[in-house]
Amino acid sequence: MGTGGAPPPTSAGEPDSHLIPGPQAFGNRACHFTQGTRARLVLHPRPNLEESDMSQAKPEIATALNGMRQSMGSVPPAMAKAAPVDPALVVEQVHSSAFAMPPGAGALDPETRTLIYLAAALASSNHACTLAMVSRARIQGITSEKLLEALHIARFAMATRVVGDAEPLFEMLAQRQEAPTVAA
Repeated sequence: MGTGGAPPPTSAGEPDSHLIPGPQAFGNRACHFTQGTRARLVLHPRPNLEESDMSQAKPEIATALNGMRQSMGSVPPAMAKAAPVDPALVVEQVHSSAFAMPPGAGALDPETRTLIYLAAALASSNHACTLAMVSRARIQGITSEKLLEALHIARFAMATRVVGDAEPLFEMLAQRQEAPTVAA
């Protein structure tokens, strides 16, 4: 498919599919976003696009930023600042997102993906991703109970990490208990 061709529909029975006008290109892929109960980026193979093809840069970035706006409610500030100075980084971020969360083909539903991503962002102290996933959760209508459970899981993972990281301390304390104490 060439740059001007319309990408195929994402799946049967998705009546609210919305194509963003103009050429969309991400590396060697063309894309469109679907909008209905959930907005998502759909990538389609597109051969023979050179990575250095800067004629596509502005439509690529506009499409990527628009997709972020649709799926998260806003463009993360770092991505907005990166777009004019390093458009390839923004494109790579879109590729990475599609790799980690394959549109329409993944084993996990979008809500579960958001909850996992939120928990990982919280556990890794990634404020920007936490904000983005809170926005996505709001758009997806994820219940408060599910969001709190994701928070509790992240907190438990971090608590478990502290205990796991304390293994050398536990070894030293166990050695102290085994060694006879010497009176002064």
